[in-house]
Amino acid sequence: MWTTVDVPDAGLPSLLLCDGPHGVRKQTGGATAVYDSAPATCFPPAVALASSWDPELLRRVGEALGREARALGVEVLLGPGVNIKRSPLCGRNFEYFSEDPLLSGVLGAAHVTGVQSRGVGASVKHFAANNQETDRMRVSADVDERPLREIYLPAFERIVKEARPATVMAAYNKVNGVPAPTGTNLLGLVKHCAGIELGYFGDTFGRPYFTEDPPPWWYTRDAELNADMWATAEESRADIVGLYRAAWAHTAATVAELPLDAVGLVPWWPKERRATTLHHLLTRVCADTSRHAGHADIVRELLDGSVGDRADKSNVPEEEASWWEEYREKLERSAREADEG
Repeated sequence: MWTTVDVPDAGLPSLLLCDGPHGVRKQTGGATAVYDSAPATCFPPAVALASSWDPELLRRVGEALGREARALGVEVLLGPGVNIKRSPLCGRNFEYFSEDPLLSGVLGAAHVTGVQSRGVGASVKHFAANNQETDRMRVSADVDERPLREIYLPAFERIVKEARPATVMAAYNKVNGVPAPTGTNLLGLVKHCAGIELGYFGDTFGRPYFTEDPPPWWYTRDAELNADMWATAEESRADIVGLYRAAWAHTAATVAELPLDAVGLVPWWPKERRATTLHHLLTRVCADTSRHAGHADIVRELLDGSVGDRADKSNVPEEEASWWEEYREKLERSAREADEG
């Protein structure tokens, strides 16, 4: 079992995540005590349930799993597994539904719907092409575009669209040489959100956080386009998360000291509408943060290319395809450098 870190300042509690798709495995002796688990029902594995071709059965099993997870205090259940049975040698085939993406998607969506109907989040796994256990931490699943979209991704697409799972678990393997969890530079989104708060609740009200030497990506510097939207290899997770926590504190101080109708000037807005209120910016930043969380939806971005809160308003630079290709290559180089470092 695993737990997330709580963030009291943001009102986010720690969440308990446990295996799995065929029975709640809540370990009572710590994360390494795999044989000390709370009693739970052992359900038939996915390979057996899928042989029924019965979505209603999968929904009922998911509901029962959600009910037990809820009773055991589990917030997220790590399943179902919807990878394709590419080879009979895969050591995890028992946990996957089928060699057919349509059947896997329909049954997986029913399973997720059942689990989440009991107030417990599901975690669809392993995105994507995690089709072998041997050397799974090191291998690269090299797949051409057409089979990737026609065979290995459709089950995830159907489940995300129809059942809206709480989480998607990244694959252990690389996909075409790229580590699966780096489909989006997630640290870059945190960095951007930190910058949003420091700008709106700092500089706008004459309370700058960077008083002497702002970072190269700050709006007052001659930064390249989108520089605040990705983390470089030199910027560690501790650095960026620490900056975001500092932004929370800076924002809290501004909100505590100023009335909601306090007027500020947003330096990077057009002159004719720079003047705004603290109340407006608080509302705006809540919406911005929600939209940027949408940018992290790597499943949707890989499926239909859209980012942000909706397809017709992405809030990303309107550049040519060649610019975006170069941009993605730069982010991939940064991710590889950070991984090697």
